[in-house]
Amino acid sequence: MTKPLVLLPTPRQLEFHAGNYKLEPGKRIVLVGARAPELLFSGQRLRDALHDLAHIDWTLAASASGARHEIGAVLCVDPARVNNAEGYTIDIKPDSIEVVARSLRGIFYAVCTLNQLISQSRNHRIPCLHISDIPTFQTAASCSTSAATKCRPCKRCSIL
Repeated sequence: MTKPLVLLPTPRQLEFHAGNYKLEPGKRIVLVGARAPELLFSGQRLRDALHDLAHIDWTLAASASGARHEIGAVLCVDPARVNNAEGYTIDIKPDSIEVVARSLRGIFYAVCTLNQLISQSRNHRIPCLHISDIPTFQTAASCSTSAATKCRPCKRCSIL
């Protein structure tokens, strides 16, 4: 029996799909849709969570060029694909992880959720799923200085 996922806050929409994504070392986190330095904070947060929680190392990239199988996750700011200013989607498929948000805040919140999924992974496998979420309250969370699974308020985060 598999343990149910606990995601805090609970996403507004969570749909499970068949299969799992296997976390493997040597992949890239691709930052697209905004200037790469603007996405760097969230990209580093995801990279650190992968290192600290799953004991694998991924690198950050500002381009999706190269072999598709080398891309572990894509963090994409695309206002045309998400309506809410702080909303986001996460799509995990057997061969990809894609995070899309309207803004940097949305990317940040999505990475917080993705980090929780990583912390609950079994045998380096994350279930295939679709999450669509918007914060209940504006500026619902902020950063923590570690790759902890929960986001806590702090004054350090310049993107919020």
